[in-house]
Amino acid sequence: TCEPDQFACGSGECFQQQWQCDGWNDCPDGADETGCSNSTYPPFTSPCEIIEVEMCQGLSYNLTSFPNIWLSIVDQREAATLLRQYRVLMELVCFRPLQRLVCGMFLPQCSPHGGVLQPCRSVCSSAEQQCSQALDLFFFSWPFNCHLLPDSQDPLECSEP
Repeated sequence: TCEPDQFACGSGECFQQQWQCDGWNDCPDGADETGCSNSTYPPFTSPCEIIEVEMCQGLSYNLTSFPNIWLSIVDQREAATLLRQYRVLMELVCFRPLQRLVCGMFLPQCSPHGGVLQPCRSVCSSAEQQCSQALDLFFFSWPFNCHLLPDSQDPLECSEP
């Protein structure tokens, strides 16, 4: 049962009512965006595009979509520019889990149901566990709050790049 200021997805998950008809699929089944004829936001129709950023090729997916609403990144060119600061981290032993997380955040997986998928919380936690000490050596503080990511293994809710 959801709170009065929430709505329920078909799967039973609860989301804030302000997220209903916002042009973004919050429910895995897209129920929050159905029947939104007088929505102030257009439906999310940004097409999937092939990942062109070299550092993020070879993940478990090769399609992303922009704009990236979580990090306010307009397109792949901007993502590539922002990712340059992470290039030095390619030398780290823990680069692979860090790459999965960073690329999943900057170039999220394009969902077949519309929209994009954030990385699963487990991807973030694993990278943090394996890399936070090494990042300290480069004076990088851990840049992500893993608790904000979906705590799921469901491929309809989040991705495991």
